[in-house]
Amino acid sequence: MNDIITVDSSTSTDLTTGTLPEGWKQAKWEDVLAPGKESFRRGPFGSALKKSIFVEEGYKVYEQSNAINDDCSLGRYRISDDKFKELATFAVASRDFLISCSGTIGRMTQIPEEFEEGVINQALLRVRIDYEQMSDNFFRILFESPIIQRQILQNSTGTAMSNVKGVKELKAISVPVPPLAEQERIVEILEEQLSRLDAALESVRVVREKAAQFRRSLLHAAFTGALTGHDPTPGALPDGWEFYSLGELVKTSYGKGLEKSLRLESGPVPVVGSAGLMAYTQEPLVVGETIVVGRKGNIGEVQYFADGVWPIDTVYYFEVPPSLKAKYFFFILKSKEMRRLDSSTSTPSLRREDMERVLIEIPPLAEQERIVEILEEQLSRLDAALASADVIENRSAALRRSLLHAAFTGKLTEQWREQHNV
Repeated sequence: MNDIITVDSSTSTDLTTGTLPEGWKQAKWEDVLAPGKESFRRGPFGSALKKSIFVEEGYKVYEQSNAINDDCSLGRYRISDDKFKELATFAVASRDFLISCSGTIGRMTQIPEEFEEGVINQALLRVRIDYEQMSDNFFRILFESPIIQRQILQNSTGTAMSNVKGVKELKAISVPVPPLAEQERIVEILEEQLSRLDAALESVRVVREKAAQFRRSLLHAAFTGALTGHDPTPGALPDGWEFYSLGELVKTSYGKGLEKSLRLESGPVPVVGSAGLMAYTQEPLVVGETIVVGRKGNIGEVQYFADGVWPIDTVYYFEVPPSLKAKYFFFILKSKEMRRLDSSTSTPSLRREDMERVLIEIPPLAEQERIVEILEEQLSRLDAALASADVIENRSAALRRSLLHAAFTGKLTEQWREQHNV
């Protein structure tokens, strides 16, 4: 019979407080390592594994990518027999855990029973567990849980690139240690429950993928005439439609900076930049229907405002003339994916002249209105489906946190302990 877990999304990942079940112990990481000083070994200094010493055939160098991708088959570099002997203390063995320690830290893989001999590089930590105290599967789930990951991240250093702190700090990480039989039961329950969560998240991924495909297809149909009953011909427009460059249709204006003293937490007028809403203010820079396009940073991002907005200096804005349906202009600009026009080498940037050369398909005004009606109806349904996917994703994340917290505080196996008189 499966143990029943009540979801509590507020559960803490701090296990250093509270009482553990009888037979459990709160230990340090170093307490569950295999005997011997080689059970916790950081890779050699970078100077020991320079590219100049690599050979075409020889012993494998295990790298950060093995841990990040949880794949021991990956490998680019090899070393000679002599170099392997020199670095013998960094050699891997079956069941060793390899942990990433630089950049993307805290990711892990395990050396399988059949493996390619080799050594770890400077970006990895090799860990050997005392299997009389902790099983492989329990350690993996425990290590990958927020309970341990939080402690690892707290122990990281660096600004441009994170690095795990010294061996001493890592060995002091707090870990709960149940009896081995209970560890096995915890793993069984978690694998079953987490596989269900993974299946739910896979369904969310599929929904998002299909939604993106549908959105692209819908917009393509809208701006080729198919959505309104035309039989589109590749490279040609339906009768009554015309191509115009963006610069021919509207006047491009630059947003304007707004003093911090005029920015409010709430108010009648939104203040917007390339990433969206930033603040509010009392008076608009622009009145009436306005289209805003990201110029710096989140370039090409298109936003629509029905009445009154203050676009700041990281965006362009357009006041739409009466001859053009503003919502139609908004939707067709969204379909153009103008982020592809990035002209910068550092901060993403959209040049005015590049944007104004973009060709826009313009149908008669009445047909623009019909296209907007259909798009708003279809996209509102799509947004509702995506909102449901968000709910599933959030609930799955909350349940995962609850399950893991219950697992490593003993709540997950309360019934099991009662049944086994533990």
